[in-house]
Amino acid sequence: MTCAAKLHEQTGKTPEDTALCHGILATLAEAALPLLARPGTAADLLVPLTACAEADYWRDGYALELLQRLSADDWALVKAAARYRDDPKQRTKFDQLLSTVWQCIEGAASAGLYSRSERQSLRDATAPLLLEAEDLDLTTCADILVECARHWLSGVDRMAHHLTARLIDDAGKADVQHLANSLAALGELAEDVGHKPRPEDLKGLAREVVARLSSAEGRERLIPQMTLTLGQDTFEPEALVSMLRACVRLRCTEQALVEPLVLAAGKAAPRLRPRDLADMLRALELLPPSARARRLIAKWLGAECMGRRLTGFTTPDVCKAVWGLSTSGVVAMGKYLDLYPALVDVAVTEAMQGVTSQNWADLWYGLALVLNRPTSRRLLELTAQAAGALRDGAEPQECANLLWALAILRLYDERLVDALAGRLGELLRQDPDQAKAQELCNSLWALAVVGPGVLSRHSGLVEGLLREAVRRWEAEGSSALAHQELRQLWQVQLELEAMGSGNGLRGILGASRGSSGSLLSRARGAAAAREHAGLQAHQARRLADALRRWRKRGLEPRVLMAVQPGFEVEGLGRVADVVGALAGGRRVDLMPNGPAQCFSNRHRDAEAVNGSTLLRNRQLERVFGRGNVLSVSYWEWKEVTGNRKWAYLRRQLGLEAE
Repeated sequence: MTCAAKLHEQTGKTPEDTALCHGILATLAEAALPLLARPGTAADLLVPLTACAEADYWRDGYALELLQRLSADDWALVKAAARYRDDPKQRTKFDQLLSTVWQCIEGAASAGLYSRSERQSLRDATAPLLLEAEDLDLTTCADILVECARHWLSGVDRMAHHLTARLIDDAGKADVQHLANSLAALGELAEDVGHKPRPEDLKGLAREVVARLSSAEGRERLIPQMTLTLGQDTFEPEALVSMLRACVRLRCTEQALVEPLVLAAGKAAPRLRPRDLADMLRALELLPPSARARRLIAKWLGAECMGRRLTGFTTPDVCKAVWGLSTSGVVAMGKYLDLYPALVDVAVTEAMQGVTSQNWADLWYGLALVLNRPTSRRLLELTAQAAGALRDGAEPQECANLLWALAILRLYDERLVDALAGRLGELLRQDPDQAKAQELCNSLWALAVVGPGVLSRHSGLVEGLLREAVRRWEAEGSSALAHQELRQLWQVQLELEAMGSGNGLRGILGASRGSSGSLLSRARGAAAAREHAGLQAHQARRLADALRRWRKRGLEPRVLMAVQPGFEVEGLGRVADVVGALAGGRRVDLMPNGPAQCFSNRHRDAEAVNGSTLLRNRQLERVFGRGNVLSVSYWEWKEVTGNRKWAYLRRQLGLEAE
């Protein structure tokens, strides 16, 4: 039987070869089963069972019969094999036996012949044997960790700790595949069953992985033509990506490990599958936003995606790619903006098949970060169709990110917002601490951007979010909320007050009693301390200078009475960029709109401002009056020169042309 399996492995595995091999195994199995009625050792069963596994032969009930005999009497034959551990010359035999058992169980499980409870019984039977073994074979350690992850076995903490520690004790002898497989398995166990590796174990694995990466990097510099044929001492591209996936699952942000891994995988980009490219982009979150490596790798991966024209990308791949490109900052380089329409087209064409709530959040959050509003409402419609799944399974961060993204992009669908609001409210009732302060404030702010009607519609959630913010403020003081979150709360408060005195929501923040006063007073102070910076402030100064020169030259001095740049609007906590006082008591606020205020794929549309700018204008209009908050688009201001600027400003101010 073993020879038949080996012969099958050496052939081309055509359907004819497979049928011949399976026919030979069926003939031999019929003769072997009676001889194994009373097996003397586990190996008597494992040798033919391994042959079945290698040839993927699971039909006719033969392999299942072998498994049942192997697991009889609570795996008595496997436990009996532990006697090998008493003989130093045969210890390896026991290690190999355990590894073989797990591998055969994996094959049977993949064929649907072994249930999860039966796999759990194998764990219970072999765990004590593994824990007693102080010098397990490294291959066995790696293989069993992988099988535990594949079977989603719970209750493996002690065994996984022991196997990982054994790997680290002799890591110098492990080959790179074992290291990669072990780290990947720990990531899967963390995500699937909540296993938490010990920090010292993770650091030990990280040290060895980085040492091998450094060694391979050195050889690459010396013999670049040999980098693809260095054998077991070089990580394959798929192994690099699997380790990065593990880092994401383990929330491992140790830069000494992540940065060399990212750089090595980035260099292998041309050999990565579409799924690996997408996972690489998603894994960039492990690097700080300011890290040079993050931008560099995103640039490499973005170029690779463009070069391939997204061939082979699935919708989940698209979601990860959008998130990775958007959060890395490479979009500021311009040309990568061209990728977004193509990415959205792939998602829409596939009707968003196979996506999770995390994928939805990644996609929309990434689009919002780069202010790329889809030109068609088809993507929004597909998202709304998934409202039921989001209502049942979205996490707090996913709800908050989706709400924030829709608000920034000024998109609204009642079904979708209802589902996200309902889910967020349910999660808060279950455990308020599972939502971060940023998620509370982003959600409140997003509802406020959409408008008073939505705040009123979801008053129950709004009240819950406000009271949770107050609870944290009173319990933790100033450390509970960051400056940006306080400013968001103040903007929400302004919208609540605009709803009128009939609602009870407007008094919640003011009624708090923290160590630093009320949350409302702190939020008001944070808003008042806000300073303009960057391009918008520069544009405001140039606009104010232009208006002053207009007055100084005597052009319509009786119309433009005064110019006030950086005007602090009392009671609003906002700064009006340039206020012009006109004859007759009219005051206008001229607001320069730079690229940060406009949708990136609608450059020359003066109405295509983001949700943050929309909220700003709405609140300023309550002070200056409707029609007195005027936008000065950066592209229009750049294009007009000389006296044409005065004509342009007169039109903006609503004055008659000369």
